[in-house]
Amino acid sequence: RAPQDGTIKDIATTTQGAVVQPGSVLMTLVPSDELLFADVVIKNEDVGFVQAGQKVQIKLATYPFQRYGMVHGTLEQLGADASEVGKSNNGEGSSNTNAASYKARIRLERQVLIDAQGQHLQLAPGMQLVAEVNQGKRSVLAYLLSPVQKAVSEAGRER
Repeated sequence: RAPQDGTIKDIATTTQGAVVQPGSVLMTLVPSDELLFADVVIKNEDVGFVQAGQKVQIKLATYPFQRYGMVHGTLEQLGADASEVGKSNNGEGSSNTNAASYKARIRLERQVLIDAQGQHLQLAPGMQLVAEVNQGKRSVLAYLLSPVQKAVSEAGRER
């Protein structure tokens, strides 16, 4: 029996009748009355432009943002040191396997997503998301000229 009400997030894969070792984690329980946070990974090349207190827009894979909008939040914590977080749970990894990244936590403004019709869509633990940290504004011209400026500044190099 669990010590509190909640939702099972992760459950260990075992076969029927299998013996588990004492102290083994069988499941992860997310308490019903706890606030949800977004735990994200920030790339090493982006961390210099990110700090606690910045506003964040979150796009949920479950609810396409073009139709349902985004969840807003604030970057609450930023890891002090990089760690290798690129490996996937199945051990296969991805193209950024072993890439040093920083863990961060985002406090959500709401625990639901409110779509254009005012419908409340429930957020659930484990939902995949993309977080965009607000870095300010720049003109379309500055955005378009950015690659040209980079090419000019790096011109004439051997490597």
